[in-house]
Amino acid sequence: MFHYFAGVFRRKAWLSMKKISILAALLAAILCFTACDLNITIGNPGDTSGAADTSSPAPESTSQAPDDTTSAPVETTSAPVDTTSAPVDTTSAPAVTTSAPDVTTQPEVTTAPEVTTGPDTPPVGTDKEATGNGITVVGPAEHSVSTMDMNGTFIFILSQDGEYTVSGTATGNVQIAINSEGKNILLYFNGVTINNTGSVSPLEFLNASSVKIVAEADSYIGYKGDPQDISTPCIRSVPDLTFSGNAKFEVGAEYGHGILCDGDVRVDQAGDLIVKSTGGGISSEKSITIVYSKITVDADYTALLTLGYTDKNSITIRNAHVDLKGGLAGIQGHNVLIDGAATDLVIINKSNDVYSCIYATNLIEIYDGDITLDGWGDGILSVSMTMPDGSESPGNIDIHGGKIHINASGCDIAGTTVSVYGGDFELYDAQRGISADVVHITNGRFDISSEEAAIRGESYVSIDGGEIRAYVSGTNSPDIHGSVYTQTGGTVILETKVANGMFGATMKIQGGVYVSLGETNVIPDITSRSVQLTGIAISPVEEYRVTCDGNVIVAFSPVHGEYSECIISSPSLAVGKICMFSYKGTYEDGTPHWVPIAEWIQTEAIVKF
Repeated sequence: MFHYFAGVFRRKAWLSMKKISILAALLAAILCFTACDLNITIGNPGDTSGAADTSSPAPESTSQAPDDTTSAPVETTSAPVDTTSAPVDTTSAPAVTTSAPDVTTQPEVTTAPEVTTGPDTPPVGTDKEATGNGITVVGPAEHSVSTMDMNGTFIFILSQDGEYTVSGTATGNVQIAINSEGKNILLYFNGVTINNTGSVSPLEFLNASSVKIVAEADSYIGYKGDPQDISTPCIRSVPDLTFSGNAKFEVGAEYGHGILCDGDVRVDQAGDLIVKSTGGGISSEKSITIVYSKITVDADYTALLTLGYTDKNSITIRNAHVDLKGGLAGIQGHNVLIDGAATDLVIINKSNDVYSCIYATNLIEIYDGDITLDGWGDGILSVSMTMPDGSESPGNIDIHGGKIHINASGCDIAGTTVSVYGGDFELYDAQRGISADVVHITNGRFDISSEEAAIRGESYVSIDGGEIRAYVSGTNSPDIHGSVYTQTGGTVILETKVANGMFGATMKIQGGVYVSLGETNVIPDITSRSVQLTGIAISPVEEYRVTCDGNVIVAFSPVHGEYSECIISSPSLAVGKICMFSYKGTYEDGTPHWVPIAEWIQTEAIVKF
C-alpha cells in the first residue's frame, strides 16, 4: 500500500510541474511574436528530466502516460498536444489502483504487463522451479510448487491447476505429491529416475479432479518396501489417472504394488508403459481402460484388477498391445471388453495356482484382436454370483470374433452361458475345451484338444454354424456332453479314444454335418439320418469323403490316430439316394482317384455296416 500512495503523490507533483511547463511554453510563443530577432531560450531541459525523475519508477511512467514522455523533448512546439494529454494522466489513475494488490504481493514485478494484457491473462515469466535431491519440478505459477524434507524424504507438493515438468535423477528418497482439490494436473516426465527405499510412494496424488502423466523422455519410478508389508504402492492416486506419451515410462515395485488408484485408470496413446511388481500390477476401484497403447505388466498378484461389482468396474482393451504376467489372474473385473483388430493381448499365469488368465463376475465380451492365453487355471472364466444388492450376475461370455489361442490346465473357456458368434479358436491341452451350463455356437472355426469334454453344456449345447475339429485324449469322457445337443448347421468332426460313448445326450442333427471317429462302443444315440461304419481302418495319412448321388457331403482327414469306427450324420444324406464312403488313393502312374470303402442307399434312420 505504501508503494501505491507514494506513486500517487509523485504523480501529483509531476502534474504541477507540467502546468508550469505549459505556461512557460505559452509565454515563449508570445515573446517569439514580439522579439523574434532575439535569441531567447525559455524553459530548462533539466526541468523535464527532473519531472521524470520525480515520477519514478520509470516503468510506471512509461506505461501509464506514454504520450507525455514522448512529447517532453518538443514542448516549445507542441503545446496543444500537452494540453490535450493532461486528461490521459487523470484517467490512468484507476488502472494503477486496480493493480495495487499485485504490486503489494509482488513488489519486484512491475504492474505494466497486467494492465497491458488484461486481468484474465496470467503474468509472463512466473513459472516456479523447485529442485531437491537431484529432481527438478517446474510449475505453472508462483507458489504452485513447494518443498519440504520429512523423515529423509524430499517432498515436492503441487498445489495449483496446470502443467508441471519433472526431470532429473534422484540421489535420495523423493516424493512428488499432489494436493490440489478440484484441479486438473498434467505432469510431463522428461527423463526422470527415482528409486525410493523409504516408507512412502514416490508418486502420491491425493486431492485433484484428475492427473495425467505424459512420458516425454524415458523415465523410471521405483520403490522398494518392507518384505513384511507390501501394501504400499509405487504410484498412489485418489483421483482419475491417465498415462500417455511416446517415451517409455517404467514403474518398479519391490515389496509393494505397482499402481493403485481410487478412480478410473486410463492408458491412452502410451508408447511403452511397463509395470513390474511383487504385489499387484495396476489396480482400480473403478475402471481400467487401455487404448492405442503398448503396456507390459509383470506382477506376482493380479496384473489388471478392478475392485467392485457394478458395470463401472470394467476393464477395456481396444487396439492395444498388452503383455501381462500374473501370479494370480491376468485380468480380473466385473466386466471385461476386448476389441479392435490391432489388439494383441498375451497373458501368462506364471504360478501353479488355479487362477484364470481372464476372470469376470458378470460379463466377458470379445469382438476382435489376437489373444494368447497360457495358464495353470482356466483361460477365460466368467462366474455367476450374488451381488451386494442381492441380485445375481449372469456370468456370461460373448465372443464375436478375433483369433484366440488358449493353453490352459483347467477349462479353456468356461461360464454360465458361452455364446460364440465368430472367431478363430485354438484351444489346447485343457481339461475341457468349452464348459458352461449352456453353450451356443453360431459361427467360428475351432481346433480343440482336451483331456475330457471338448464341449460341455450341462443343460444345452447348440451348434448352428462354423467348423469344429476336436480331439479328446481321455479314456472315460465324452467329446460333447449335454442334456440336449442340437445341430442345425456347420461341420463338427470329433476324434476320441473314449470307450464309453461319444456324447452324454441324445443328438438331434437337423442341419450341417456331424462326423465322429473312435473305437468300439463310441457311437452316440443319434436318431437323425445317419450312417454308421464299423470294423474299418481309418488312417490319419488318408483323406476321406462322403458323397450322395455324386455330391460331396463332407471331406476330412484324421489328425490324432487310427480309428475303427465312424459315424456320419446329416440331412444331406438324401433318403433313397446312393451314398458312398471313400478314401483318396492313386493309380500306379500317380493319378489320384477315390477308392470306395462302403456304398449304401440312405434311409430315414441310421444305416449300419
